[in-house]
Amino acid sequence: MSKGQLKVPPPAALPPTLARLKVIKGPYKDFAFKLVAGKVSIGRSSENDIALVNDDKCSRKQAIINLNPDNSYSIKDVSNRASIKINDISKIQSKLQDGDLIQFGSSVLQFERKDTNPPQAPNTPASAPLYATPAPTPAAASAPMPVPVPVPLNPEASLTNKAHQAPVPIQESKENPLSLKQESPVPGLAPNYPNYGLNPYSPQPHLNKKRKKKKSSFMTKIILLFLALGGVYLFLSDSNDTKEKQDKLRSNLDREEDIKTLTELRKEEQDKRSKNALATYKNAQFAYIKGIRDYRKGVYNRAIESFRVCKTLYPQHDLCASYLKKAQIKNQQIIQAWMIAGKDYREKRRFVPCMASFKNVMMAIRDKQNLTYKEAFENYKICQIQHEDRY
Repeated sequence: MSKGQLKVPPPAALPPTLARLKVIKGPYKDFAFKLVAGKVSIGRSSENDIALVNDDKCSRKQAIINLNPDNSYSIKDVSNRASIKINDISKIQSKLQDGDLIQFGSSVLQFERKDTNPPQAPNTPASAPLYATPAPTPAAASAPMPVPVPVPLNPEASLTNKAHQAPVPIQESKENPLSLKQESPVPGLAPNYPNYGLNPYSPQPHLNKKRKKKKSSFMTKIILLFLALGGVYLFLSDSNDTKEKQDKLRSNLDREEDIKTLTELRKEEQDKRSKNALATYKNAQFAYIKGIRDYRKGVYNRAIESFRVCKTLYPQHDLCASYLKKAQIKNQQIIQAWMIAGKDYREKRRFVPCMASFKNVMMAIRDKQNLTYKEAFENYKICQIQHEDRY
């Protein structure tokens, strides 16, 4: 590099890119995932950078997207369960272009890429330095190096840079030879004042007027707000004073009448409550008596229903709760006995008592979802079929 020349900076690195994956089909439709890292993993597992948890057909770790040294993106399939498709073509590894469709599982993702600073053409010449001087020839090598003079980019002198110009001469006025008048170098400025790099434009007084108007409007709003708050406060204070005065005007007789009416209302509510409680207890006692009769007759399924009604109406009835447990135990014992008897009748090929035993089991349970009920039903059907084939 010759003396006096400026150093040209080296070319910039590859421009950064903006890339993302936009979901156009699948559980995450209309979602977009930015590719901000050099290596991005995709899959159903939450440990991935892009986790498609709701896509059941996607592998736990489906693919990896890498940013290559040449500033391009490539995708690699790392799944053993299902392969990926790039533009409807199954591939294990492929480079990605803008607009490519990536399909795996039940999701379809579109690769979008945008260069933030597009590179210049390779044949574009570099911009020349502003103050570069030509290299010296061999003949002028021995001559002293001239000092470079900076040249402005805009040759036209700006109106605000008048300090480097020569002062304006004072001219005599033709009208009055005794008066001296200095012309303004810039139109719009007042005469008799030299312009040494000052603002060439005239001041704008209307801006100050606008500011004053804004300040005055703001102050009026604040004053109106305070007045409104004061009016509300006075109104509330007046209403409280009137209530206090009304309370003071009430006599002792009025207070005694109010107390009497309140006591009467309380007694009426207590009577209603006691009547309702008495009626409920009577109904619960009726259900208890009915359940005791069925329990003594051995009809335990009906006794269980009666004891449940009694307990629902009057939960404090201890006899209902105890007899309910006893009836349930007895009913379970009878069901087991009928099941054993039915199986014995089936082995002895006595199909009529076999069907009767299993039918009693189903009538005692009455719950088609119960496993014992289902077992009894199947045994009943087998005994019925064998009884029909017998004839």
